[in-house]
Amino acid sequence: MVEVVDSALQQAAGEGMDAFIQVFTDAYEELTGGELTAETMPLLTGEQHSLLAYQIFRDELMEGGFCQLIQNGYGGYIVCQSDAFVGSG
Repeated sequence: MVEVVDSALQQAAGEGMDAFIQVFTDAYEELTGGELTAETMPLLTGEQHSLLAYQIFRDELMEGGFCQLIQNGYGGYIVCQSDAFVGSG
């Protein structure tokens, strides 16, 4: 189970949406040990994976573009999450 501290959410809310989302995704990365493997992926719900995929996608694009996203090995994860999202609606 992922838990976030209310005070961290309140502080992040004052800093903006990116900081607010980062509070959650930091908790997800802490739970998984920062590794997305077959052993750690079941620790997160589909919704948590979607939010984490968004954060990874945004960070990679802001830092180095699509080439960095692919080079760092996140392309498959992002595509799988977007396919799951589209298929659930």
